[in-house]
Amino acid sequence: MAYWLYWRIYEMAIPREEFHGLFGVDLETVYGGFLAALRLGGMARRDNGAYRITEKGVYWIHRLQNEYSLNYIDRLWGLCRREPWPEKARL
Repeated sequence: MAYWLYWRIYEMAIPREEFHGLFGVDLETVYGGFLAALRLGGMARRDNGAYRITEKGVYWIHRLQNEYSLNYIDRLWGLCRREPWPEKARL
């Protein structure tokens, strides 16, 4: 579910019916708090059965992704350059 949500955010639309069709549960049941926070922060709005990511949301979500994901990817890639098949990666 998180993987699906991650990529829908990048598409700038989170369709409620698609989520329900795939997972058999309402989007708000699983991610209601997160979506409410996005809306309160002006980063998303409800529109036509979906949550639409606003320009403000695109900016801040991208910043968060850079700080979080890319930091871990850089660590993992650095480890793999030193040791091609590491048994363990501490991120």
